[in-house]
Amino acid sequence: MKKSLIALAVLASTGAMAQSSVTLYGIVDVALQTSKVTNSPRQNTMESGGVNGSRFGLKGSEDLGGGLKALFVLENGFKADTGAIGGGAGLNGITNTKPATAMFGRKAYVGLAGGFGEFRLGNVPTAYDDTAINANSIFDSNYAPAYSVWAGGHNYNGTPGNSVYYASPSFGGVTLAASYALGENKTTTMNAKGLGAINVQYAGGPIYASLAYQEDKTSAPGVGTVATNAYKDTLANFSYDLGVVKLLTSYNRQVATDNTKSDQFQLGADVPVGAALTLSGGYAYSKDKLNGSTTEKRQGFGLGAKYALSKRTFVYTAATFAEQKPTGGTKVKGDVYAVGVQHSF
Repeated sequence: MKKSLIALAVLASTGAMAQSSVTLYGIVDVALQTSKVTNSPRQNTMESGGVNGSRFGLKGSEDLGGGLKALFVLENGFKADTGAIGGGAGLNGITNTKPATAMFGRKAYVGLAGGFGEFRLGNVPTAYDDTAINANSIFDSNYAPAYSVWAGGHNYNGTPGNSVYYASPSFGGVTLAASYALGENKTTTMNAKGLGAINVQYAGGPIYASLAYQEDKTSAPGVGTVATNAYKDTLANFSYDLGVVKLLTSYNRQVATDNTKSDQFQLGADVPVGAALTLSGGYAYSKDKLNGSTTEKRQGFGLGAKYALSKRTFVYTAATFAEQKPTGGTKVKGDVYAVGVQHSF
């Protein structure tokens, strides 16, 4: 009798394990970097996350039957150059509202997925952020010209937290996603403001195209007063893979609370050279206007190379050059050179 009960317990345990899984994953990325800005001394530094932010995480799912499954993701950002927690840093440096000491500042959510698509609840990257990395040159690294040239380094809140997120299944290569971060700052003198985002994407054969919109009101004070650090962003991406070269382009329009409008675009190309080496280059431009008058122009270009040592490890090098010219002001130039290594697990 005891042996039968033990056998049944083992079978039950095995069945439960077969229906669920948990995976540990991560990236460690470190670069040696030298940079200089006009009228400032050259800085020689070691930086974490040259191509992708260093991180580790846990993700898992459980089969609930009938095509339904539960899932979760917990992802921590850290500084590989110092070992410090970097949970408050957004994806590839994009801002968010969480403290730098947040344990799972990059992602922390639970959800359900099935034939209807996928719902997520928690600290989820926005639907706009889904597309913001999909057409950048230089492997969407921090050396992509857009990060030096676009307004505020493409200043938007990528992981606001307190979010509801939905992604549809694919319809002939077309997917839709929407997210909303609850405003939890309501007081007797301040209305609660949220952050909403939506995207539509198409991926089929060599073509990728997307359109996304995000409106951030999480920093807005009460009715009748001016919001601070709030933005409206519209982003269009397009890429075409010709095999010998992958062409990349994107356009973004950002409208800030003070009515500053930033029109910005980028062009780039990835060129595979053999099985292990990929070269990439790009150009970015941005112009700010306030009440119809140009206040500043920025432009920059960059070159990069990535060499795969294995499926999980590569070395890279990059150089980025940028300049900004305020109307009636002095032009400021900057450059960044880097060499680094990334390992994923």
